[in-house]
Amino acid sequence: MSNRVILLERNAQRAYERGRLKWAAMGAMFLLTACVLGLLVAGRSPAFYAVAAVLAAFGGAYAWRGGDAGNALLPGLIAGLVPMVLSASLLDCRVECSGLCMHHCMTVCGIGAAIGGVAAAVLMRQHPRRHRAWLFAVALIPAVGLLGCPHVGYGQLAGLLIGLAAARAILGVIPSSRSSS
Repeated sequence: MSNRVILLERNAQRAYERGRLKWAAMGAMFLLTACVLGLLVAGRSPAFYAVAAVLAAFGGAYAWRGGDAGNALLPGLIAGLVPMVLSASLLDCRVECSGLCMHHCMTVCGIGAAIGGVAAAVLMRQHPRRHRAWLFAVALIPAVGLLGCPHVGYGQLAGLLIGLAAARAILGVIPSSRSSS
């Protein structure tokens, strides 16, 4: 090939990557803005803004990467709403979490994450590489779920991770449609 063709290919590839990066940055900024506005309304602590930044970074990376990650972005955000809404609606801790409150936070986050993990599997069931896409989707659940918790803490995070492990165990027991045919 001539140098001119190689140069044209490189320029085309750079333009393509710039477009994807611009699209991903816009999506990440939208997600971050939505999170920050929601947190400002709720009057949350600085730890929640760090979680929102992590969520926006994941969202931007997924949109930029595309493929399985890009396809898992929306199902992951939807599945993450389950623990977020459950913990935000069932818990009303106005003081620091300790003792019984911490136990309830962890339990509600765990149940929500398990339901969210199964919901992500249902949303990803038509994807050709659904197990890989499911992993991308459930990686978003802790960040989205923590935004609904009254306090960001290790108990809530542990509950979310235990719930995701439970969802994986549940999905391991359920036979796949491919294995039964």
